Amino acid sequence: MNKKKQSAALLAAEIIIRTVFFITMPAAFASGFLAVKLIFTAIGAGEPLNIDSMWVLIGLVGFTIIFGRFFCGFVCAFGTLGDAVYSVSGFIQKKIFRRSKQLSIPEKPTVILQKIKYAVLFTIVILCSLFNDDNYRIIPTTIHPGGKIGLHTQNSGDDLNYILSGTGKAYCDGIEETLKPGVMHICPKGSEHTIINTGENDLVMLTIVAAK
Repeated sequence: MNKKKQSAALLAAEIIIRTVFFITMPAAFASGFLAVKLIFTAIGAGEPLNIDSMWVLIGLVGFTIIFGRFFCGFVCAFGTLGDAVYSVSGFIQKKIFRRSKQLSIPEKPTVILQKIKYAVLFTIVILCSLFNDDNYRIIPTTIHPGGKIGLHTQNSGDDLNYILSGTGKAYCDGIEETLKPGVMHICPKGSEHTIINTGENDLVMLTIVAAK
């Protein structure tokens, strides 16, 4: 088999494998991300890591050590969708705009961005670990649809909740506040409040408790 036929056969096999995973396991990548999220949530809350919630991540890491970036390249539905969109973009550029080469980020900036990615991840871990004591805590918080943080008095300190995604309602000392991305709900120390997810998606927020 010549190189051209071999490349075509490998491409066909890749498409088949990706399609099978895309149809049968579309949420596989979400399980991996959830495990990472649970780790950061535990670090931010100053709680011990729960090994039971990390088996999926451990399995993915072990699989990657042996087989390389197979998960990102074949199993991850999001990666498959991204590559498909990029391929369509390349086809349009070549056939319609007559470009000889598809637009892409040069190799050197790509390498630099990859290193920055890990630096940012490391910084987040450090910040979550440092800003967690009796006077100051940062806690990633998620409330599922229909769920809520029950009515309680904020005794530990001022409670600041920055909404990252989702929608909901907050009630602080009886005053209603609509929650959406970009909103900061503040409950002063000594006040009584509750937060309710009124939307169809998770209400994700960054909770900061600053003791006085």
